[in-house]
This record gives sequence, C-alpha cells and structure tokens, in this order.
Amino acid sequence: IGTDLAAEGKLGKSGRTTWLVNGRYSTVGMLSKAGIDFGDESIDFSDFTFHLQTDHKKGGGLSLYGFAGNSSNVFKAKPLAEWETEKDRYDITFSGHTSGFGMKDTRIVGRNISAEYGITWSRQQQNRNADSDPFPRPHITTQRYNGTRELLSGMVKLRANLTRNIRSEAGAVITWSSQSLLYSEASSLPTFTIPEQFSPINGRMIGVLFQPYAALKAAVGPVQFNAGLRWMHFTWNRTSSAEPRISATINAAGGQFTAGYGITSQLQQVQVYLTDNRSLPMTRSAQWYAEYSRSVTGGLRWRISAFHHRIS
Repeated sequence: IGTDLAAEGKLGKSGRTTWLVNGRYSTVGMLSKAGIDFGDESIDFSDFTFHLQTDHKKGGGLSLYGFAGNSSNVFKAKPLAEWETEKDRYDITFSGHTSGFGMKDTRIVGRNISAEYGITWSRQQQNRNADSDPFPRPHITTQRYNGTRELLSGMVKLRANLTRNIRSEAGAVITWSSQSLLYSEASSLPTFTIPEQFSPINGRMIGVLFQPYAALKAAVGPVQFNAGLRWMHFTWNRTSSAEPRISATINAAGGQFTAGYGITSQLQQVQVYLTDNRSLPMTRSAQWYAEYSRSVTGGLRWRISAFHHRIS
C-alpha cells in the first residue's frame, strides 16, 4: 500500500558509526492525486525515520533517532439508495500528525557496572470531523474531535553485577505530558432519548509521571529469583501506585517450573479524567501465574500455564 525508500551505511574509517534513513508514501494517495478512484475513501500517508548509531571504544554506544509522519482520510457520503451502514450518510475528514526525536547513550562505567540515559520528545495530533446528510433525520448530525498529546521523557538506568550470581538494576523514568481534547456531538433528537451521550468535552491536562524502580536477579542453588519494585506518581491528580513483582524458576521433574506475582498500573485516558473524574486512581492489575515447560524429542517444547488477573 506504499512506496518505500531506505538506505543505510557507515560513516568514518573506524566503522563504529552507522546510519539508516527510511521514507514511505502512500500508493493509494498517488493514485488518488492522479484522479483514479480507489475504493470508498481517499487515503494518504507519508512518514520518515532516521537512526544514527556510534559505538564507544570501551563498550556501549550513542543513538540519535527521529520520526515524523502525516496521514489523512476523506470519505464522501453516498447517495441514499446506496446506504448500507451508518457511516455511508456522513462526510468524514480525518488528519493526523506524529513526530518524535531523541537520544540514548549507554556506557561502561566500571568493571561490572553499566549506565544508560536518554531523552525523547514526541507529539501527536488528530482531527476528525463528520457531517451527516440531513435526510432522513440522523441521530447525530455532526461530530468534532481534536486531540493533541505532547510528551517529554527522560530516563536513567544503572546495572551492576554484584557477584557472579547476583545482578541488580535501578533507575527512573520521568515523563512530562500535555494532553488537550475537544470533542462535541450535535443531535437532531431530544437529549433525553440517549442520556448524557452528547456532553461535550473540552479541556487540557498537564502533569508529570514519576517512575523510579529497582530490580534484583539472583541464583540460589537450582532456583533463579527475580524481584523488583516500581513506584508511579502522577502530579496532575496526585495519584500513586506501587508495583511489586517477584518470580522464581527451578528445574524439576525433567522440565522447568516458574511461579510469580506482580502488579501493573495504567493511567486513564484523557477523556476519562476530563469528564468529572479527576480524582480517579490508576487502573491496577494484580497478576498471579504458574507455568511448567518441558522439552521433548524432535526439538519440540510444550508448556502448561495457569494465571489469574484481578483488575481494579
């Protein structure tokens, strides 16, 4: 569905620096611009990515990367006799843009210690408008959506081999986010027929998400242990969540048995917060699991597992 051009190579005589660029353009977009009717929608997209990587002499490396893309869809309402779905009665236009740039650096800072840090900026914007044919009378006459999301994220990570059997990792991710949303619908019917369906949303959310964490991997005899703890805090509504995780693996009964427990958290979508739900906490999923796997003849491996998730 697209024409893709890519190139890669090396810079300098040392060979430690490599580069890659890639660009795409919609085949459907080219056909539409040439006047060829291709399906029910006019679809157009283009994007560009690049990556520059250089390796340090003592290990690790520096990466610079970026991407940018645009997309659009245009759908024209069909004549009444050709309507088959609700969509066929609407003129719909959509446009989207996304871009991001960043860097990441990994260094060996000691015999058994490595460090990694980076920063990335990204932005996404989407617009969608829909207008219905006025006859027959529609439930929804117009829809308007304009959403923008901007992120600036930094991370730092330290890894250390404490002993031959114990490895540790600690770090933090800090993300500044700005999200705005304008959404509205107009109805030709009294609003009491579908309560609260047409309440407009118009607002902006700006906050910082802090995520420090620490983890430990250890081997004690035949048992491999994994343990970690992450803490999340979102400044916009002052909600927090702790995420402990632990697992153990042991070779037994001719195979490998693993059991674990962990908690993961997720922020709500911006439209949830902006509809009188500012104090709503993060969604949390507590996860228990157990698994047994075994290799058999012929290079095959079978696995049986049980798990339970509790979402709150």
